[in-house]
Amino acid sequence: MEALVEVTACMSVYRTYTRNMDLRPQETQYVEEAVTQARNRAPHLSPGYFNFVREVLLLLNPPHVLPDQREMRLAFVTRWQQLTGPIVAKGFEDTALYVYHPLLSLNEVGGNPQADAVANRENFYTFLQARQQKWPGTLDATSTHDTKRSEDVRARLNVLSEMPDEWEQHLKRWSALNSKHKVNIAGQVTPDNNEEYFFYQTLLGVWPLDQDAFPNLLQRVQEHLVKATREAMVHTRWTRPNQQHEDALQSFAGRVLSAENREFLEEFRQLQEKVAYYGMINGLSQTLLKIASPGVADFYQGSEFWDLRLVDPDNRGQIDFDRRAAALKGIMSAESESGQRALRDMVAHWQDGRIKMHVIWKALGFRRAHPELFHEAEFVPLQSAGCHAANVIAFLRRGARGSVLVAIPRWLSQIRQNNQQFDWCDTRLILETGSAMEWTNILADHPVAAHDRNGQACLSMNDLFGDFPVALLHS
Repeated sequence: MEALVEVTACMSVYRTYTRNMDLRPQETQYVEEAVTQARNRAPHLSPGYFNFVREVLLLLNPPHVLPDQREMRLAFVTRWQQLTGPIVAKGFEDTALYVYHPLLSLNEVGGNPQADAVANRENFYTFLQARQQKWPGTLDATSTHDTKRSEDVRARLNVLSEMPDEWEQHLKRWSALNSKHKVNIAGQVTPDNNEEYFFYQTLLGVWPLDQDAFPNLLQRVQEHLVKATREAMVHTRWTRPNQQHEDALQSFAGRVLSAENREFLEEFRQLQEKVAYYGMINGLSQTLLKIASPGVADFYQGSEFWDLRLVDPDNRGQIDFDRRAAALKGIMSAESESGQRALRDMVAHWQDGRIKMHVIWKALGFRRAHPELFHEAEFVPLQSAGCHAANVIAFLRRGARGSVLVAIPRWLSQIRQNNQQFDWCDTRLILETGSAMEWTNILADHPVAAHDRNGQACLSMNDLFGDFPVALLHS
């Protein structure tokens, strides 16, 4: 039994899907990896125990196993597969992800918190191509009722990966400034370093853009800290709450965010504003990607504006749908009346969330009007060139009667700005041979022309991102 417990705890996926005596290679791989890891983690157990568990879970057919016994083993494996999902979810999502968090945006349901596991651009293209071929009707979601952090919180926190040195300097400075607010409990400083690191990341992610949201900020953060530390089960847990530790955490958050803590708050806001701006562009990028990529885009209620909610119960509150309906009506009216002026106003006042709703409205409307370009069209990754070639993700959805081109920026903190415009210098997209030279920018509502460069049709990133942070083109 102990060997089975160890192997179950070492499963790297929620479950396998064995239904008969013939395991698929991937299922065999997952079980083999779990058994090997369990052997290493529990050397005090007899190797024979693990040999037996392996034999059962892989439904091996040694001479001593009778046919009826194999059928019983299959029945056992079928039931065991129903158990591994909750075990992995509780052990990984609801415990480990609250303990190990170098970058909280990676700590998501179905994700991997290790930075070196993040896919590069080419792997991302391969993933989308496979999705188009195998699962064209799958769900594309960025927030759900179960996400640890909503989509725009993660979009903000991703910015920290672009500025590790600056982030480290701020962390050291903030920890020193706020050390006087910590509490010593029986020789243990609260919060500990890991909890404090979690706290600062959380603050950067949820810091409101709307002044009306500030009165509730402290309570939201305090409640989230208690839930997170109970899930982590290091100093407190749901079954045995450590009230003294939880009170100290909440007290720390209250003192840090008090108006008297002026020096920290002034320094925090400087970094927060920078992270929020680049996070805004990340948020628009993932919204457009979700709509234009293979699959069916899903929108969790409330994410039509900037979604800065945390895990439940923070993301289960009431949604003001009347406000959203009125905003959409205003966006549509402003576009018909003032066009480019309305667009510039949205970009200038991105904090109010209209710019995100604009992307959703325009991109979904275009997708509905041209379903053939998204349901059946070929997926074609595009190459980029120039001084910031690595800072672009772009692809075509190419059909028999036209094409749609998606381009988004990344790692924008690396690119210089002139008069609030990013300087892409000679960065360009290289179009496929035979591609159209004349395009229409759906989000910015103006024409974009390709140019010839050394015999290749190219689109300048300064043209694509000059008026709007992301681009959706049609030809």
